[in-house]
Amino acid sequence: RWEARVGSLRAATVSSEEWLAGREKRSAGGAPGKSGGDKKGESSSARDATASCDLAFVEDDGLSLQLLRAVSKDAALEDAMDALDEGLDKGALTLPEWLKVTRQLSKEQFMARAETLVVRKTQMQRGVSGGLTFKNA
Repeated sequence: RWEARVGSLRAATVSSEEWLAGREKRSAGGAPGKSGGDKKGESSSARDATASCDLAFVEDDGLSLQLLRAVSKDAALEDAMDALDEGLDKGALTLPEWLKVTRQLSKEQFMARAETLVVRKTQMQRGVSGGLTFKNA
């Protein structure tokens, strides 16, 4: 079950990286001022990729931005918990450590998912469908 999920995530990652590489080739060097140079230890290519990803979507309104961030946080927390599971399986974490961190991340994920539901409901009431526009190069 997990092996199939990991395989599908790897395939999706490769597909996303290919898409991103294609967009980077087409773009004229990205947006000025979005380099994020204040982050320590982050390479310029990582900053460029982040800036490129940020430029790929345009939020139609504030709720759409809130929804995008909540969904992103949910996905990131899911990835973190998957890594914790792998760490527990490999013996890198003890069970008490795993339980403590997983419990904390689960609470954060619950709040992110609740925020997603509330924002989507609000958007539906306002007649917003999607709320994000994919920006063509």
